[in-house]
Order: sequence, then structure tokens, then C-alpha cells
Amino acid sequence: MEEKNKVMLVIIMALLALLLAAIGFFGFSLMKFMKAGAQGEKAHAEGTLSIEEVKLVELTKALSTNIMSEADNSRHVASVNISIGVDGTSKKSEDLMETLREKESVVRDICLDVLRGSAYEELAVPEGKNQFRDAVLEKLRGEFQTNLIYQVYVKDWYLE
Repeated sequence: MEEKNKVMLVIIMALLALLLAAIGFFGFSLMKFMKAGAQGEKAHAEGTLSIEEVKLVELTKALSTNIMSEADNSRHVASVNISIGVDGTSKKSEDLMETLREKESVVRDICLDVLRGSAYEELAVPEGKNQFRDAVLEKLRGEFQTNLIYQVYVKDWYLE
């Protein structure tokens, strides 16, 4: 009987050691994963994502609308083709990209509202395109309630 107890004790000790090793391995892996996630969020917050970390959602066609001139009330045409950059380091990026594709009409409406709300003189200056991108970015983040929308990229910019 005493020999059976010793064997059982050895088996229990071996299982306990194996359990502690597994807990240590998973704990270390979890800490490493959380650290990588925190670094990704920090990079996004600082605006330092690399181009490889940005995933693009492209609008299917260009946006075109009339815009007014403040100087002489004349009409002009603005045509813009954009892509939306999403933080690809987040687990939620694929879901957001799918939502943006499904809600392209909402994205287009936001972009057109920004264009129509701008005067020709505001858009025709060199920093006009950047102001447009920043305004669209802010409105998209608000509408979709996320900071994973990293940047708005302008592929074509045409003002007449």
C-alpha cells in the first residue's frame, strides 16, 4: 500500500509541474501579445504606422460635385477619388473595412458634404487638399465612432 502512495505522489507532483509549466508558458505568451497590441495602439495614436500596417478601402468611383466661388459666385467643378486608410494592426480592422465597404454611400455622402461646404478658393490653394482630407477624416471617425480610420488618401484631385 505504501508503494502505491509513493507512485501516486510522484504522478501528482509530475502533473503539478506540468501544469505550472503550461501556466507559465501561456502567461508569458499573453504578456507578449498584450505588449505588442499596446505598441500598435501607441503607434496609431502617435500617427506612426508604417505603410505596410495601413490597409486601404477604395471608393468604387470618383466623387464629383459643383462648388461655388466666394469671390464672384461662379460655379466650379470638383472631382476627387479617395481611399480610406485603416489601422491594419488592430484585430478590428477587417470588420471596419467591411463596414466601410458596405456603407460606401455614407462615406461618399460625408466626402461630398465636405466638398460642397468648401469654397473653390479654399480648395484651390496648396493646403486645400490637406484641409479636405483632415475634415473628411474627422467626420468619418465621428460617424463610425472609431480612431482606427488612420488617414484619407486622395488619388485624384481635379478642380475646374
